[in-house]
Amino acid sequence: MRAFFAANNWPAARVLPALKLSALKLSALVLSALVLSALVLSALVTSACVPANGGDRTPAIELSPCGVKWLTTQAECGTYEVWENRSAQTGRRLSLKVAVVRAVAEQPEPDPVFVLAGGPGQSATQDGGVVVRLLDDVHRDRDIVLLDQRGTGGSHPLDCNDVSDKSLSSHFLISPKLDDLRACLDHIDADPVHYVTSVAILDLDEVRAALGYGQINIWAGSYGTRVALAYAKRFGSNVRSMTLDGLAPTDLRLPLYVERDRDRALEQLFAACTADGDCAKAFGDLRGNYKALLTSLTAEPLEIRVSDPQSGEPTSFTLSEEAFTAKLHGILYDSTMTALLPFTLKQAARGRFEPFVAQSLTLSQWSTESLAEGLFLSVACAEDVDRISDLDVAAVSESQPHTAHAVQTMREACAVWPHATVPEEYYTPNVTGIPTLLLSGDLDPITPPWWGEQVATHLSNQRHVVVPGIGHGTTAHGCVPELIAEFFATAKPAALDTQCVSAMQRPPFFIGFAGPKP
Repeated sequence: MRAFFAANNWPAARVLPALKLSALKLSALVLSALVLSALVLSALVTSACVPANGGDRTPAIELSPCGVKWLTTQAECGTYEVWENRSAQTGRRLSLKVAVVRAVAEQPEPDPVFVLAGGPGQSATQDGGVVVRLLDDVHRDRDIVLLDQRGTGGSHPLDCNDVSDKSLSSHFLISPKLDDLRACLDHIDADPVHYVTSVAILDLDEVRAALGYGQINIWAGSYGTRVALAYAKRFGSNVRSMTLDGLAPTDLRLPLYVERDRDRALEQLFAACTADGDCAKAFGDLRGNYKALLTSLTAEPLEIRVSDPQSGEPTSFTLSEEAFTAKLHGILYDSTMTALLPFTLKQAARGRFEPFVAQSLTLSQWSTESLAEGLFLSVACAEDVDRISDLDVAAVSESQPHTAHAVQTMREACAVWPHATVPEEYYTPNVTGIPTLLLSGDLDPITPPWWGEQVATHLSNQRHVVVPGIGHGTTAHGCVPELIAEFFATAKPAALDTQCVSAMQRPPFFIGFAGPKP
């Protein structure tokens, strides 16, 4: 089942790049590529509770000192109980996990920054420490709050890892194992119907109030941007400003446009290699070779024999054309990873798939570690898949030949997984004047800039910054952290000087195992 989510899930399925630190690694045997950070919350240490900044009363959440990985300073952690079924107000109770990283200043601003993670299914308390580090200038003057959405991390996670097949062959299997989904339902002790965005924002506002905060600021990435927009629509008076990185509005309708957005990023890659003299010389007609490889895999899937990058043991699996493109899509999320792709594709065209397997497996291993697959299904089935009609699929079938199968695959999974029926008003765009900074990576293969442009049409006080040379998630790159800090300080998007991003560009292509040409 892990392979199913790695192939078919949402923007943050491979770990939201703004919630990770990445670095290239090469070895003599395998062109691996990347180390992604999966943040694990350290053990709690009991201490006295400290009141929230700006609150008029003692917080209703008892907080104790705790550690969050990547942070050298202590945070304060606690839980807040809510009904699983908010309408009935009976039955199962959920403990929502929250971590508060206090501002450094002695007299901090009263409005904190809430970090909303992506996925859907990522844990803010496990992954959000990186965001705190990136927003160091913001953290000087404001508390930063990490709240695990219901169904994730420490908030009654809908986690299917214990019943997932983690073999290499399963990693390259596209269709879901429905028996695994049924086993997960038995495992999670939850009613998945109650784990959707419209319910999560009610939890969020109760936690805000329980911590003693009035207005808040929001940083959100990927699916988290949808949560932020829904929260602002329902509780707009409680939001001072929002920074939204990698827009995933309700019109995304996963997986209807996944193939289109992936192909856009691939074409950008091919064009960049052609325009780069060293890349063009080393890899020739990259686009043509890629299409020839797809034709070959379509005609006859390959039996791949490699050494398992994790165990080192010889293993084999069948690689179909659809599995190849799905895993390639994941690599495109990170612009650093794409620097390796021309080399990886050339090796694959020669029948050497070790670099491709290493890149793909490394991404999937780290990205799914903190991802609650059940929460992903609860949200995607209710809010996206059920909104896709057969006419929608037919309208894109000529330009997106794999979309029909992707939709059918998701429908099969959603037929097994109980999920909510979302009211039509949920999809009404949020028209608001809340100061908002929209960020899009120009090379993003899942939430490219046109999704940011669409959201911008409904916001009267916004600035949409498209960051060149960057894929999915811009917060970790270049001068973007400084832009975010300036925006949160002033809440004036129109006044931002964004000239610094114009100098950013995609990383140089690797010509071989030794890296880019000097």
